[in-house]
Amino acid sequence: MKSKALVAACLLCAVVPILSWLLYALGLPVNNLLSDEGVRWLLLHGGDVYDGGLMVELLLLALAAGLMRVNARLVVSLVVIGGFLIGLALIPGSPLVSVTGSLWPSPVSHAAPALFAISVIAVCLVMDHRMIERRLTVLFSRLGFWLIFLIICAFAWHEITYLWQ
Repeated sequence: MKSKALVAACLLCAVVPILSWLLYALGLPVNNLLSDEGVRWLLLHGGDVYDGGLMVELLLLALAAGLMRVNARLVVSLVVIGGFLIGLALIPGSPLVSVTGSLWPSPVSHAAPALFAISVIAVCLVMDHRMIERRLTVLFSRLGFWLIFLIICAFAWHEITYLWQ
């Protein structure tokens, strides 16, 4: 099952440039990934998905999921951290809200997944630092395939978005 999904994602990465060439040849208004400009764009911007915010947030959330062991101390700690952030956001003129003064979209709502993951990691480190190594080993043995799969899918999505730029 996993190998079929990985092969399908890799095939999608290979088919998108060919499909872009076909659609371009048919006269549809798409960018051609196999043209000089398309190859240049792919070489310049192909790695953008790896250093982008989505990949970092997925990795942080995966780390947080692997470390999280639901117990009362963790839940209370996260509620206190969340309440503190919301309290800071409610202060008039706070830099955590948007220019219009709303919480959505705002810097806090944009960074919420990363803030949550970093909070979980920090609380877990404070609560029981010895279990971090055990849990991370288990996490990466279980999620290693899915992280690779997500990276390949993100690259395919990046190729697809170029078609209609």
